[in-house]
Amino acid sequence: MTAGALMKVAMPENRAACRGINGAGELVLLVLRMLWALPCSFIGTLLSLPLLCVGANIKRVGRTWEIALADTEMDAPRWAVRFKFSAITFGHVIIGASHDTLAHWRPHEHVHVQQYERWGVFFFFAYPAASLWAWARGDCPYLGNAFERQAHAVVLGQIRPDS
Repeated sequence: MTAGALMKVAMPENRAACRGINGAGELVLLVLRMLWALPCSFIGTLLSLPLLCVGANIKRVGRTWEIALADTEMDAPRWAVRFKFSAITFGHVIIGASHDTLAHWRPHEHVHVQQYERWGVFFFFAYPAASLWAWARGDCPYLGNAFERQAHAVVLGQIRPDS
């Protein structure tokens, strides 16, 4: 299979999601990272099914699927807005109350996608362990979490996304 054919299989929507991929070697690594995160994406897909049953919709953004209950936060159901999180990522699936909210948090959540690509299913253990470690040190379990600190630092431009 040629690199071009593999790219079409890996990214059926278009080549825009493959921007920055130089050659077959990088494409193979991208596919391997996506496969490594696939079990987590499957969990995200399962968790999004009830939302889809109550009217959520899906948008494809790059290598991710974004699931939201409404286009704007004003249109989102009250119960969804009351949750303490704006968005949550499971592999390549990002879930939020509205697409506006997801657009705002997209850079942050895409750092989590990269973390899933690096850690695979072990991220399900590493993330809570990092929160527990932060709590044990007297930090906020969310803001003190090393994965969240990395995501915030990338968004603020303090470190590179692949750090």
